[in-house]
Amino acid sequence: MSSKISPYLSVLVINFKQEIVYRAQMVLSLILRFSSSLVLIIVWATVYYFSGTSTIHGLSLSVMTAYFFMTAALIEINTDPEIIDQFQNSVENGSIISFMIRPISFAIQLFLGVLPRDLIFLCFGTIPILILILALSHMIVSPLTMVIFAGQVAVAYIIVNLIGFMIGSLSMYLTNIYGIESAVFWIFEIANGSFVPLMFYPKTITAILMLTPFPITCYVPIATIIGLISTAAAIQALAIGFVWVLILFVLAKFTWTKVNKVINAVGV
Repeated sequence: MSSKISPYLSVLVINFKQEIVYRAQMVLSLILRFSSSLVLIIVWATVYYFSGTSTIHGLSLSVMTAYFFMTAALIEINTDPEIIDQFQNSVENGSIISFMIRPISFAIQLFLGVLPRDLIFLCFGTIPILILILALSHMIVSPLTMVIFAGQVAVAYIIVNLIGFMIGSLSMYLTNIYGIESAVFWIFEIANGSFVPLMFYPKTITAILMLTPFPITCYVPIATIIGLISTAAAIQALAIGFVWVLILFVLAKFTWTKVNKVINAVGV
């Protein structure tokens, strides 16, 4: 059993060491994310000021501020998959061939390549920031809510990386996939509540979006932890997320089967 685990562990440790070297880049990325959230907060503060009311859709400005800062804490790991760039780079420089002959599957190597960066960001960025926001906002979160929240974030992470893997696979057919990547994740940020909480959308649109894989990557976990949705709704959203994991896993596996045939037939 240990002999099966050791190759994966070795790859993970090597990638951890590489990510620690580039920790300054992670700090800069976090600063940029919070700068974007600060702009949104200023915009919403202006909206609240000119509306003449203390709440909009039942949300005060303080709650809205907490919402967008939490968005900044989550968005780096849940809507910006590094796996796309890893895939495209391996195709462009031809290293995908060397990856293919290793004992670990290429897909797992890609995942192990991005996991250390995201775990470091989670431990030293996302979690401390969420704790700080909850403390400053005087929010009390039950253990059950925290468990549901953690499950939602984990499911969202898997969803985003499965979608990222499928987008990355397009680099086998296209010279540059940056445009497609940007378009997909612009849609993500509009549909997952990064810019506007989904409760501000018309009810029909919100109901439709809640059936898609987008909300669980941002709106759902934040709405869960700050109490914008009920426990039952949070669990239902988590269940929908699990269903999407299964659907996307099947699609990603099918996509990889097609790409693998291209690699074996013509090489890179």
